[in-house]
Amino acid sequence: MMSERLNSKTSSELPSHIVRSSYDRNLVPSVIHIGPGAFHRAHQAAYFDELMSLGDTGWMIECIALRSNKAISALKPQNGLYTLREHDGLDHKDRLIKSVGKVTDGGANPEAAIVAIARPHTKLVTLTITEKGYDDIGFGSAAHLIACGLRRRKLKYLPGITIISCDNLSNNGEIARTAVLKAADQIDRRLADWIEANNAFPSSMVDRITPATTNADKDNFRLETGLRDEGLTLTESFTQWVIEDNFVGDKPGLAALGVQLTNDVEAWEKAKLRLLNGAHSALAYLGGLCGYTFIHEAINDHTLFNFVDKLWDEVETTLPEIPGFNAKTYRSELIARFKNSSLNHKTEQIAVDGSRKIPQRLIPPLIERQSKNQTSPAICLALMAWVRWQNGTKDDGRTFLVEDPNSDLLASTYSKGDGDPRKIVESFMEMDDLFPKVVSEDKSVRELMSDLLQSLVDEGVTTTVSEAFKQLQTP
Repeated sequence: MMSERLNSKTSSELPSHIVRSSYDRNLVPSVIHIGPGAFHRAHQAAYFDELMSLGDTGWMIECIALRSNKAISALKPQNGLYTLREHDGLDHKDRLIKSVGKVTDGGANPEAAIVAIARPHTKLVTLTITEKGYDDIGFGSAAHLIACGLRRRKLKYLPGITIISCDNLSNNGEIARTAVLKAADQIDRRLADWIEANNAFPSSMVDRITPATTNADKDNFRLETGLRDEGLTLTESFTQWVIEDNFVGDKPGLAALGVQLTNDVEAWEKAKLRLLNGAHSALAYLGGLCGYTFIHEAINDHTLFNFVDKLWDEVETTLPEIPGFNAKTYRSELIARFKNSSLNHKTEQIAVDGSRKIPQRLIPPLIERQSKNQTSPAICLALMAWVRWQNGTKDDGRTFLVEDPNSDLLASTYSKGDGDPRKIVESFMEMDDLFPKVVSEDKSVRELMSDLLQSLVDEGVTTTVSEAFKQLQTP
């Protein structure tokens, strides 16, 4: 017999150890979130749930799904309710998240999304649409729907609102602003002017490791509680949100929850992208190539652990001074997070969309070190692990699917080298959007990369990384 589904009627049957708040959910949503995947459920929705539990009500969320029906099928039958399970080693803590008041299929019904943005109650629009989501400004895209919603606000003489990108992109506020203005310009140039003058697009930096929830995780929850939760979301105890202090109208009291409001998000972005995300990508490609399924397996490999330490030594030299930030402490926290075996964060999941992530995470510190005449063997090895990944074959010969919006181009670029690592490097160096000329025209960098890729192809990850340590000297 199938267990009952978690929803507004059955939530009272959840065991008492599951934390829940008592605030009134019968409120018109004032936050419109586009892209209600697992990360949003573990991050922004959790923050707003806690904020309202402290009495700062009026921040209910309406989630708009555009590209996937997974969130619709997971959350809509559950009246937006789901359980957030925070894993910390062998222990976990469960919280019933109540902040999602409405779930809308914006892909099937874009008008509903436009109406939501244009409501007088709406104060914020937040976004987790992944790096590639900002390229699309066509009909039904996030940028188009926001532009249409803001147009209605303009026509109704309603005030502007704040649009916050919560994706892993440097200067993501400006990226979101540019996308919305381009979409608006296709509708009406005067609309773009109004949007620019009356709305805010603060940048933000977000951080919380959120692996994919498996069927086994859901089955275990059902056995523990007697209820099925298709929206069950797994995450770690660590969470961070830094937002540029640039809002229009009402501002949620997120500072009470430890959210940092600052005028210098860029510095925090650099630290996170280069230390956390850069190392995550490197571990995903190196660990995945030598057969590790999960990040915690890769970081527990002594050779890869030492490599990550060397990588951090290099990128740390490129970080600005950040008040309140201690790199040594942050690195220790990251090691503990990577080793959290209860998360089962898959290397192949982190490896997805590498062509959009690598230019953000590894290329900028390489360029900055070049400008100081510093060699960067660890960064170059991480980049060559990504190049090697495009062949779709692990060190033991097993094949896998390369998931990337440019997968066909990347595969053909790899094939151009006809199996010769030096020619493969030359082929990739022709991709200016990935390897700027300051990198591709540096002969010493190309030679280093060619040697490293040659070793990865001939000897595999373990031997390459071990041998590379003899050269990994960080000025």
